[in-house]
Amino acid sequence: MKIFKFALITVELTSLPLIFLAFLYVLTGYQMLVPEIAVMPARRIHADPVMRMLLIVLGTIHAYAGLLILCERRFEKFRKILATIATVFVAIFILLIATLEILLKF
Repeated sequence: MKIFKFALITVELTSLPLIFLAFLYVLTGYQMLVPEIAVMPARRIHADPVMRMLLIVLGTIHAYAGLLILCERRFEKFRKILATIATVFVAIFILLIATLEILLKF
């Protein structure tokens, strides 16, 4: 039950920064498609490694906590095995993103 409460708090805390980042990326993405809508420096925002990593980290934490909530609420019989599978997939995703970021540097 402690993991469930922690996951709920995590989802709540990451939701506002994620919606702000999603809005920022969508707005600047449309700016790149239609250059006449110049509100902010779109290319700089999309190419900023800190913004990209912030979006990836917050999104991953949010998704993982959401998966734990889903396992806790919907799959009581298979909760532990599904939580383990979710953990493995999140770890693979993090390794993939880390590899891509390292390769982008070189």
